[in-house]
Amino acid sequence: MPDRSGNNRIDSFRNIVEGSGLLQLIFFVPGIDETLRVGGRGSLTTEPDLLATMMEFGKLPRVVLRIDVQEAYFHCGKALMRSRLWSPDTRVERATFPSIAEVIHDQTSLGEPEPQDVVAARYETQL
Repeated sequence: MPDRSGNNRIDSFRNIVEGSGLLQLIFFVPGIDETLRVGGRGSLTTEPDLLATMMEFGKLPRVVLRIDVQEAYFHCGKALMRSRLWSPDTRVERATFPSIAEVIHDQTSLGEPEPQDVVAARYETQL
């Protein structure tokens, strides 16, 4: 089986290229209620020096998302505390939820609707 890093698809960047480029990110750390929020304007680049800083497993990315940050701030943990997001007794049983492959196939008719055990087995060999 060939070594693959990433899925070689960049269609996720369509909104940045075709739209305003505005984006918002939220960073979660499991078990921590506060989050970091970052907003700005995204653009795609193939700048060689930047690509070189992101080499993984001996491979360069094809493109990099550059974000010109316009705002960055911590968000208090009240919403996560109320939701009990990190509480073990609120966890969803994996077997009750469709696999990511099934969700993508249902929404786009792309790929194969593989069950979670197939997806998990691939994670074991391709991480």
